[in-house]
Amino acid sequence: MLRSIIIQKQDGTTYDLSEYGVKIRDVIIPSVDDVLSSDYVEGGSGIIPLGTRQDRSPIKVDFDFRAMTREAFFAARNTIFRILRSPDWFYLIDSAEPYRRWKVYCNAFEPERIWSIGRQNVGFTLVSPYAESINSTVIPLEWGKGWDWGRGFEWGNSYSFTLPSFTVNNTGDETIDPRNTNTEFKITYTGASTNLRIRNLTTGDDWQYTGQSNTKDIIVLDGIRSLKNGLSIFRNTNRQLITLAPGENEFQITGTSGIFTVNVDFRFLYV
Repeated sequence: MLRSIIIQKQDGTTYDLSEYGVKIRDVIIPSVDDVLSSDYVEGGSGIIPLGTRQDRSPIKVDFDFRAMTREAFFAARNTIFRILRSPDWFYLIDSAEPYRRWKVYCNAFEPERIWSIGRQNVGFTLVSPYAESINSTVIPLEWGKGWDWGRGFEWGNSYSFTLPSFTVNNTGDETIDPRNTNTEFKITYTGASTNLRIRNLTTGDDWQYTGQSNTKDIIVLDGIRSLKNGLSIFRNTNRQLITLAPGENEFQITGTSGIFTVNVDFRFLYV
């Protein structure tokens, strides 16, 4: 099977570049760069570390496309221009790793014509230094559906829970933190409760709601927001957040009443 690059726009439109005569020569993905912030004391020696932030150099994709005539070359070039040109970020997917995608902008590039072949080296600037899983955890774990089974998933794994103690397995490389604007993370509680409390015993995170919910009410921790039936209840919470460490996260929920369901929805982050 030929290697290809798939472009996925924000509206869901996808373009498989192999269908436009593109042949991938190489895809170069650099490692994450931990950029150090520092200060210094005048007259002193060395630096004062202030922490790091994660960054990544652009992904580079080398590819060729073949055209039989001069006119066909320009037509193919313009089609590629249209696919890759976008004022907004889009997703880049390498068919060699079809279970992850990168959020990118395409840098300007100049195609080189070598007889009937167009040769291009294109850089893609990353919005996030991490790739994310194609699927979120609300998608059933099935073979051939975009899951990386080498990550330790087991058949029948689910991210929907009905007991007050459960384990959420974050098989990605990075912490899922709702304060990160590039991270999708949602915890949905459906059911009756009084003073609902959700704790991640692994990370020590503790979210509490001073209030009640009925059987059909839906409480959602959506990023940094806390909602009940779509309306904010943030002021009635302890204003804390839940994160997910890499690996197994042990959860405990109190304040429940009767039958309830908890759904944990996120995408895994990969280096």
